[in-house]
Amino acid sequence: MEGFMSTKYIFLDIDGTLLSHTYGISKGSLDTLVQLRKNGHKVFVCTGRSKAYVDDYIHKLQFDGFIYGAGAHVAYEGNDLFMHVIPREEVEKMIEFFRAYNISFILEGPNYAFHDESALKIFRDRWVLQISDTPYLSLHKLADERILSVVSYPDMTEEINKISIFAKSDEDLELIKDNFNANYHLILYPTTSSCEIVGEGINKASGIKHMMRHLGGDLKDCIAMGDSMNDYEMIKECGLGIAMGNADEKVKAIADYITESVDNDGIAHAMHHFGLI
Repeated sequence: MEGFMSTKYIFLDIDGTLLSHTYGISKGSLDTLVQLRKNGHKVFVCTGRSKAYVDDYIHKLQFDGFIYGAGAHVAYEGNDLFMHVIPREEVEKMIEFFRAYNISFILEGPNYAFHDESALKIFRDRWVLQISDTPYLSLHKLADERILSVVSYPDMTEEINKISIFAKSDEDLELIKDNFNANYHLILYPTTSSCEIVGEGINKASGIKHMMRHLGGDLKDCIAMGDSMNDYEMIKECGLGIAMGNADEKVKAIADYITESVDNDGIAHAMHHFGLI
């Protein structure tokens, strides 16, 4: 296929796109990142994770910029371009609501993530299991000082970009929708009874637009790659939207191209297919 001659802006999701929870980040993906930049393209992380949840290994891969928190926080070459903050009084109201209905939650910011007791246990248990089963993931271990209990939140000045929810049932998700959908963007994952809450109008595509305004680039020159529902808007709105082979079916349905899965070097396959490397 004929290659792109002009600079392209490539936005990569982390989990399920760049990072396999089976194999970590493949050598094929790492080599692709290097070659893309050598060929004059700019490469960005565009993740649902807040900055506190992005590990040092990924931060050191020399990406041109990062979009964190599903579009809530945009940084280029280490400088913040945009950060949407959920007002503290709203966060405190949400904490009361989640506790009243026994809904597990994580408050995510640029420096720290605050977990309720259940979420902290889930995080610790899953991490220990993943590290023991998949040694490659040890490269992506988060610093313990970033992962805090929510009891620390009132005494700290950390701003919150995103809230992650682990509900007990679809009924809990409906309850969250009824209470927060009017004023926030809810990204729902019904199969796991979980969701992400960010500010109204915030999504990965809006984050990319902030980045492009800063760079003087055009959305038509952007390429988005992802696999889950928080990737939906960027895959739909960028000039080229690529779904991973392991992507949610709703994401595949609006993608311009479906590549191989994350476990089968989907990033490298797509970049070869479109002549970028």
